[in-house]
Amino acid sequence: MGLIDNGNLRPLPYDFLPSSLTTLELTAPACKDFPRIQHLIIQNVPAFSNQHLFNISRQGTLKTLVLSKTFRVTDVGIQTAAPHLGGLEHLTLLHTQIGNSAMHFIGRHMKCLRSLHLGDYTSPTPNPHSQHPPAICLSSFP
Repeated sequence: MGLIDNGNLRPLPYDFLPSSLTTLELTAPACKDFPRIQHLIIQNVPAFSNQHLFNISRQGTLKTLVLSKTFRVTDVGIQTAAPHLGGLEHLTLLHTQIGNSAMHFIGRHMKCLRSLHLGDYTSPTPNPHSQHPPAICLSSFP
């Protein structure tokens, strides 16, 4: 049996990842502990929960966070993680259970945000006929 078996990253000792690692993308397996990373993309990981988000956020090193199809992350998860995400610059929330009440905590705590993507769209270029909202580029505001 190898270190990673059938996409299960639980036995992966994160202490052995290089300290220079700044981006980690997980597409399907559930993970418990993370190295001090700056860019995290979680796509289609149903087991990723509010607790996972809190555990990652309290490290205070994230600059980019993408949550897509993470249905166990809710407004409460954003509320508890937001105070630790003050340095976050890019936030994307697609196909999630996060609603309007989370926006208060995002605005209150994430003062460094330069871009915010919300909704359930997947196209990187806005379609003027689409019902989905475009990205909000916060750097264009005074």
